[in-house]
Formats: sequence, C-alpha cells, structure tokens
Amino acid sequence: MATHQAIDDLVKEATARDFVADAFQHCKYIGYDQSALPLLDKAGISGSLDEGTLTIKNSNEIAAFIQELGKLRVWGREPSVKLGKASPPVV
Repeated sequence: MATHQAIDDLVKEATARDFVADAFQHCKYIGYDQSALPLLDKAGISGSLDEGTLTIKNSNEIAAFIQELGKLRVWGREPSVKLGKASPPVV
C-alpha cells in the first residue's frame, strides 16, 4: 500500500514497472489498492487484471491476499502470457 506520492515516483521508475510486469508474466499474485492503478497501467497490465490481481481495500483483506499467496502462481493466466496476449507494451 503506497501513498499517491509514492506511486507517482514509482511510475517513473523502470525497475518498479518491470517488477510488476514480470510478476504478472510469471503468473504471480499481485495485491494492490486503488492508488497503485497508475503503476499497473504503466506496467501494461491494467487491461489484463484477473483472479490473481487482487484489490486490497482494507487491512482485513490482507490476510485473504496472504492466503492466496500460498498457491504460488495463477496458473489460469499462463496460456495468455505464454502466447503474449497479456504482454505489456514496450514504452
């Protein structure tokens, strides 16, 4: 959970954008709140959010997110990333 100011800074960082894009490509779970949407957009995944990209609206939902992490990967995403359908555009 980042502040809007922190997200503004992260959006400008290629390493942060690449980290999010790589996590998505490697079928990892991604937890985020609404302030992170610009970063997800910059990473090229905002149009491909799925059951493995979980919105965290409050501290109670963090436990549910951690529970999902036990599955390690979102295997349902694999066909789309292998075919390049969810690949972020190069900017």
